[in-house]
Amino acid sequence: MAAETKRQYSKAFKTEAVELVLKKGKPAVEIAGNLGIRVELPYRWKQEYQNSKRVAFSGSGNLSDPALIELKAAL
Repeated sequence: MAAETKRQYSKAFKTEAVELVLKKGKPAVEIAGNLGIRVELPYRWKQEYQNSKRVAFSGSGNLSDPALIELKAAL
């Protein structure tokens, strides 16, 4: 059984996903499907963003998948 690699997302990617939920009123499930991410991620990111905007998503994630970058740009 192969181990899954953990995908990392940039702060900008997470912030834009959250803003699609908050400002555009799109359901988190729809955002997750459009971005090709797990359904629980927009919910988790939204909570982190709302709790502490200035320090939210302080990790070093990278958005390296060209398909995700293109999809994000289309949203």
